[in-house]
Amino acid sequence: MKTLQRLAITLGVLAVLGVLLELCLRAILPSLVETGARLALRVPKAETVTVETRGSLLLNALAWRISNVTVTATGVPLTSEVDATVTLTVGRMPLLPTFGKLHDGTAEFAAHADDLDGIVTIVSRGLADHGEMREGQLVTSGVLTDEHFDLPHSPPFEISYEAPVDLEAENGDVLVTPHDVTVQGEGPVASFLQSAMSEQRPVCIADALPAGLTLTGVEVAESGAVTFTGNLAERLISDPDMRRRGSCE
Repeated sequence: MKTLQRLAITLGVLAVLGVLLELCLRAILPSLVETGARLALRVPKAETVTVETRGSLLLNALAWRISNVTVTATGVPLTSEVDATVTLTVGRMPLLPTFGKLHDGTAEFAAHADDLDGIVTIVSRGLADHGEMREGQLVTSGVLTDEHFDLPHSPPFEISYEAPVDLEAENGDVLVTPHDVTVQGEGPVASFLQSAMSEQRPVCIADALPAGLTLTGVEVAESGAVTFTGNLAERLISDPDMRRRGSCE
């Protein structure tokens, strides 16, 4: 009888300790993940970062890992003028986020429809500065100048253009496919610009994203909101080079 009582007491104590350890881990580990995410995404202090985990952190800690993590951050800068809400999902990561590798990590960078002009500037590398949705189609427009093109013996010019475009991801870049481009004016310069702006072209936007992210998708909603999706490098949080902005050479 005494043996059963001792066993019951021991099990009760272990259960209480387990609950206390679980609560401690839930108080500590999400804050560590939040710190790592803020560094990787360059989230301003005034913006919110939330961390969600599924399952027991105590059982995960015994395996020295955290599984099924979702991080959401607001106000993540893509450029000085465009912010995004970012959602990171990680299948498995080390117990101490700044050490070791991430596994099965993906990201969504969602820009609001109000920032469509800024997104158009990013994906056109400055050739367009305005975007609007017409019957579900993204239409870009801007003013082309002689500074954008190396045209020998051409006098300075400023020529407006407009182009409905499709956006998709290809080999880590944004593939821009124009349709029915219209260029203001006539003459050889206008003809050249008409032809040049009608070509399908890959556009690098790596300098707007962390180096540790590989772009895999672009979605333009009918509202004008744009979402970039990508895969996370295994060492995104642990390697400072992966947290820096990418480059477009």
